[in-house]
Amino acid sequence: MYFSAQDLIQSFFYQNWTGSVSGKNVYIKYPNDNDLAFNDGGIYSTIGVQPEGFWGRLSFSVNPTISHSIGSNPLNSEVGSVIISLFAPENYGSSELSRLSGEVGALLSSITIDNKVQMQECEIRRIGSDGSYYQYNVEIAYLSSYSFR
Repeated sequence: MYFSAQDLIQSFFYQNWTGSVSGKNVYIKYPNDNDLAFNDGGIYSTIGVQPEGFWGRLSFSVNPTISHSIGSNPLNSEVGSVIISLFAPENYGSSELSRLSGEVGALLSSITIDNKVQMQECEIRRIGSDGSYYQYNVEIAYLSSYSFR
């Protein structure tokens, strides 16, 4: 049966993310959130403001679906990556960002979500600074297989 791997990953992350700085949860922007408002009230929005300027964005990079068989109910696979970009004000340095990146990796690496989505090992990349914020990206490849019945 068809399901959205992206929805399963996003829901799992939302329900299990506990990353915090100074005792405040780090806000993660999800796909389809209003880009300008942190308190837009969407289903995946966190109430409150970003703690001390720390925040993140969850996004996906999806490859074309692969069909493994033919007929009326073929088996299909989706291969993609989830990318969690984490940001911290430059004056905080990168140690908290490095710690948070490790927490994201520990949460999503090498797990299976709902017996449908296989998450691979994570790769943490220090992107650097734009003069205002440091950025780290945590990238995790995933594979899901489904049929339409």
